Amino acid sequence: MSGVLPGLGLGLGPRDLASKVEVHKLSRRTPALQAFDCERLEERARGHREELERERVGAADAAFAPVRRRARAAAPVAARGR
Repeated sequence: MSGVLPGLGLGLGPRDLASKVEVHKLSRRTPALQAFDCERLEERARGHREELERERVGAADAAFAPVRRRARAAAPVAARGR
């Protein structure tokens, strides 16, 4: 799972604008694509990206929680040694 979430996020951002422009151009010229609601599909994709980001941050938070707990537990001990 550790490599899956970062991998899913790769390429989602940089290609958005280019993809959007190409889809709009194609949908105007291609009758078969005119039936699709490109705006709705874009909104759906945006929602997927937002959900993916929440999952990615949650996974990172869960992965580092034990490290944070150990760091907090060790902090008072280190402070007493001064």
